[in-house]
Amino acid sequence: MMKAMTMQDNANQVVRNGKKVSYTTNLNNQSRSSCLQWTESFRSRFLNELCCCWINPIIFTAYQRKLTVNDLNNIPYIDKASVLLHELSSYKWLSITTWNIIWKKYWKDYIYSSLFLIPILITNIAQPLLFRQILLNMMNENGSNTVSYLYAILLVIAVNIKTFTHRQHLFSTDRLGLRMTNALTMIIYKRALSLKLTSLKEFDTGHIINLIVNDASKFEEMCKYFSYLFEGIIEIIIIFGLLCWIIKPIPALCGYALFPLFIFIQLYFSQKFSQCHQKIIVCTDKRLQSFSEFIRGCHIVKFYNWQKPLEDRIIKMRENEFKNIRYASHFRAFNSSLFYLSGSLFAFFTFGSAWLLGYPLTIENTFPTLSLFSILRLNSMYHIPLAIEKLSIAKAASKRIDVFMNSTMERNNHNQLFTCLNYKQTKGSIIISNASFSWNNETPCLTLSDLTIEQGTFVGIFGTVGSGKSSLFAAILGEMNHINGQLNINNDSSISYCAQSPWIFEDTFRNNILLNRPFNHQRYNDVIYACCLDIDLNQFGPNYDLIMIGENGFNLSGGQKARLSLARALYTDADIYLLDDPLSSVDHKVARQIYERCLGPFGLLKTKTRLLATHQTQYLSESHQIICLSHGYIDKQSNLNINIINGDNTNRNETSLVTSLIDDNITLDDSESSIPIENSTDDYAGWPIWGSI
Repeated sequence: MMKAMTMQDNANQVVRNGKKVSYTTNLNNQSRSSCLQWTESFRSRFLNELCCCWINPIIFTAYQRKLTVNDLNNIPYIDKASVLLHELSSYKWLSITTWNIIWKKYWKDYIYSSLFLIPILITNIAQPLLFRQILLNMMNENGSNTVSYLYAILLVIAVNIKTFTHRQHLFSTDRLGLRMTNALTMIIYKRALSLKLTSLKEFDTGHIINLIVNDASKFEEMCKYFSYLFEGIIEIIIIFGLLCWIIKPIPALCGYALFPLFIFIQLYFSQKFSQCHQKIIVCTDKRLQSFSEFIRGCHIVKFYNWQKPLEDRIIKMRENEFKNIRYASHFRAFNSSLFYLSGSLFAFFTFGSAWLLGYPLTIENTFPTLSLFSILRLNSMYHIPLAIEKLSIAKAASKRIDVFMNSTMERNNHNQLFTCLNYKQTKGSIIISNASFSWNNETPCLTLSDLTIEQGTFVGIFGTVGSGKSSLFAAILGEMNHINGQLNINNDSSISYCAQSPWIFEDTFRNNILLNRPFNHQRYNDVIYACCLDIDLNQFGPNYDLIMIGENGFNLSGGQKARLSLARALYTDADIYLLDDPLSSVDHKVARQIYERCLGPFGLLKTKTRLLATHQTQYLSESHQIICLSHGYIDKQSNLNINIINGDNTNRNETSLVTSLIDDNITLDDSESSIPIENSTDDYAGWPIWGSI
């Protein structure tokens, strides 16, 4: 605590006095508190905030030595991702659109950031007027040099005020835009983690990545330019009044006659930008999804020599995306050309009408008018079109986010499987009553009439391929669409799941098991022993469990991947364990050891509720309950044959029979020929037979 206070005091001292402060070695090994938050905490430090003095400690440290990660300041509390996620999670996304949520949450902050535009607007208008006064004073023979110097000083002050306020406006709007983007990124990512497997058909990986990378960032771009829309409109009105005063109303009206045409063109372009953005986003979704599939299956593609067909397919997608981007760029280029032509067109129509009407074009009128046209061109012909473009794109992005958020939340609300109607239900038990589940539509593919699993029991699940074993686990986990019936699990019950296909990521062997959870040495060793991984770890050499595992576990065998995935599930101290055929990838001897150490009556999970789906029915002889699935139904009429349960004995008998067949000491009776003896019915062959031959 004292070190943190000392570090904060040092940073505050630098901000206050602008002096170099040497940080000790111990302080450099710690992350620094937020100087920006300290600066913003009191209004009396407004000058420090205006001059960006809060960044001085980092600059001075970088001057003394090379910066490290620990030298960087912590971000302010209001900018933390967890805080932003909590704020957006409190809104009802089903009843409110993304656009309205962002507006309700950040409208006050955005108005505060837009307040910096007031001095910018005043100084923009003041500069041509002060320049005109300087010209008038110089043209006046009785003009005072002191007055000219005074106007020049005011002009310099106006430029400096504009510089300071413009920097603050850019910083505040960029910061607010980043907060919007980070908040939307977090809420989309959180919603993506809760997606059911049934939703992945509609929202694939490419679509979700595109929402985070492209659509969420559109709010940041819109936030930068949206305030210029109102500033530009106000400037147009004020400058029109000044032009009427400087160069008379009729020439000003003639110059402003071009504005309706420009506004019509901008509205047309905004509509085109929105349409092009929609097409580009669709193409980007497809391209990202194809790239993701290509990267995941690159080994298979290389093995079958599919590089060229997939390359042609991806190139075709890129060309289609480039075609839409190029189409939008043509409109953007034409829109930019209006920016460069607008100033000249305004001046031509204004001065031309003044010359035709006989109004004098003097120096004190012409140069300030050109300066006002320059301001008018920057805001009305550059910032306003850009703001309209970013606004239309952000609106389209918000609609895409709405579709994703509303669809996933509707499914979650409709298929709330973990709501337990009986709050007195035993922890770790499962009760299913007349429940139906489906993957894609309302047609049920899994129907469970009555199923009760008590706490601490060992339940065996078997059936043919496609009978619904994995679907039963998916239904318990809430990954399927719940059509009707009830599936009740105690709200306090935790579930650990071992999937049929192991998921291995690129990290150490230990982290693949821990998943950044706290390391419990005793639990870890018990899990390693139960999954028969101790022998494998000894073979890894001195690195033991700190050996690096490659992407998708390419340096592990199939059995090692399966046992690693099982170890990850067992390391979690859960109430219910769902094990989807974890013994299929290991040999008979290792499978027997894993069963006895994990699932058996003396195994690691002997007091837990454990559901085992398997085709190796010899391991179900000690189970408390056996479920036979057939075509998505529980086959109550089918009972396990004692010979099937004791399949290991049958296997041994079959093995002994095979051994006896290849034994050299055993001879087989082969007295009878396998070819039947043919007897001729006639004593001779006739001429037709010889002729056919």
